[in-house]
Amino acid sequence: MRRVWLTTLLVLSTALTPRVVTAQQESLAEELFRTARAEMKGGAYAEACPKLAESQRLDPSQGTLLNLALCLEQLGRVATAWTKFRELLDVANLDEQRARIARDHAEALEPSLPRLRITVDAPKGTVVVVRLDGAELGPASLGVFLPVDPGEHRVEAWDSERSIHAEVVRVALGERAERRLSFAPNTGVPGPSAPAAQPEELAVVRAPASGWSRTPGSPSQGAPSPRDTNGSGATLRVVAAASGGVGMLALGAGTVLALNARSLRDDSNADGHCDATGCDDTGYALRQRAIRNSDFATGMFVAGGVLVAGGLTFYLLSRAGDDPSRLSLELSPRIAGGRQSLTFRGRF
Repeated sequence: MRRVWLTTLLVLSTALTPRVVTAQQESLAEELFRTARAEMKGGAYAEACPKLAESQRLDPSQGTLLNLALCLEQLGRVATAWTKFRELLDVANLDEQRARIARDHAEALEPSLPRLRITVDAPKGTVVVVRLDGAELGPASLGVFLPVDPGEHRVEAWDSERSIHAEVVRVALGERAERRLSFAPNTGVPGPSAPAAQPEELAVVRAPASGWSRTPGSPSQGAPSPRDTNGSGATLRVVAAASGGVGMLALGAGTVLALNARSLRDDSNADGHCDATGCDDTGYALRQRAIRNSDFATGMFVAGGVLVAGGLTFYLLSRAGDDPSRLSLELSPRIAGGRQSLTFRGRF
């Protein structure tokens, strides 16, 4: 029996589609950016940095990221600022002026970064969970001098049964601190349990219809006859073709709109309309047009992805042919690393 494993195009279209930014988000992000810039000029970095972080979350841009890194640097959070500068240097089509500023600041900060190394000594086979400031450290992060901001940092570690270690470590500017966590063999004495790990994958939901299976010699009540199944399959194939065709047209239109939005954004960066600190009126108008086109493109991508995925689903249903029991579907939602996906699996 043939098996077909389908990953819905909704996931693919989401991965290939620019992040959805509505006009309201763009307006709020711009207002937060302008307010934060005024506060930075007045030296109020503690008030400005959260606003810049929120603006970047709502509408990511090179200028906001650069200003956020500069703000964090002035606030004394040198490791976080250094990370943001490095992140900016990884941005595709980075403006040359911003690249120079980010590179100069990152190189100046790196020698004085506070660093903390955590190592673990444990009996073979012991499962250990280590967290730094609430973030779990993978095996590759242990034994490495990790850049941290100056100040206090909470180190926690658990084995499979009890809390092993919890302390606050203070690291000064330019200091290289080390903490070695030693685990004695398990004594069988119970202790505080480690926080439950978040499940990466939800339970698989299997969705074959109860009336699809038939026992030879005693057809299920209400089961479709071969004549009805063949007619249904032909109808589903027509629906699949129509849905898929319209979906492809929508994806094509979305691509054209996305390219136009990209062109408008590039125009806003040309001739000095926008620089590392903001945009003039012409640049701002171009950015607004780019955002509107990007919103339309996103809608077309999502609609096209839904229609194409629907067309594939209808096609699979049509392939059940005379024996619908050949068809089964599985729906498997997955949440991993902060990313969400929805996977369909079909068999016929």
